[in-house]
Amino acid sequence: MRKRCTMLCWLWATKITVCCIVPPPGRFKTNLPIVVQGGDWGSIIARVMANRYSDHTKAVHLNFLPVPLPYPWRSPLVFLRSLLTIPFSSDDKAHLSATSDYLMQGNAYMRQQETRPQTLGYALHDSPVALLAWIYDKLHSWTDSYPWTDDEILTWVSIYYFSVAGPAASVRIYYEAARNDSSSAVPGMSTVDAISKPTPGNVKLAAAQFKKELIRVPMLWTGLAGSVVRAKQFDCGGHFAAWEVPELLATDLRNFLGRNGQAYGAVSGKDGY
Repeated sequence: MRKRCTMLCWLWATKITVCCIVPPPGRFKTNLPIVVQGGDWGSIIARVMANRYSDHTKAVHLNFLPVPLPYPWRSPLVFLRSLLTIPFSSDDKAHLSATSDYLMQGNAYMRQQETRPQTLGYALHDSPVALLAWIYDKLHSWTDSYPWTDDEILTWVSIYYFSVAGPAASVRIYYEAARNDSSSAVPGMSTVDAISKPTPGNVKLAAAQFKKELIRVPMLWTGLAGSVVRAKQFDCGGHFAAWEVPELLATDLRNFLGRNGQAYGAVSGKDGY
């Protein structure tokens, strides 16, 4: 079987997920260095980790990079540099058009899962056909014409359906992550918080933007996420790049962390592989 570099993070809200990976701030027993790669929810979780554990998170590689708009009062330098690129290039126009289409026509599932996840959860748990349709739609519409086999699709659906938590858990994360429980002993970051707050300058970021990603932005805007030291566009691949084009994603990660890479030596004593 073809090797995949896929990691699924789908059971907990960002605060709980991060706390399952590393302990709360102040509870580290050693100076544990962290390097993170993430797409989809993994990208949000990676940015939360960089913000909450900036002393330990040395580098982050993202292949999903939603960022806030470069308003002049918020990001004046990026705003002015963007003005100089008007009219936008054909690539930038395509990126913004795809993002607008997703936000206006393609994210109704997100609003449902952020507001009434349990209603949907009952339906997906009760009907395997409903779950298959719910996931099948995303696998096809969010990829770059990837030739899914029946076995691949059934494997993905089975992970949701036969897990102990059941398919409702995969939609619950949207509801939990949309809220920032400030009363908690370990306050979390909402999805909006994670997207809006740049990561600390000492954390090196790399951005890999694939052709059919759901949210794409002009490469100039990637710096809104933090200290981006590497940004690369790919002419193939979609939202599930780790599954669709694993070799491309893995190579970009190696080039970021490996010898002569922008984050080489970020973890002392390691060569990036």
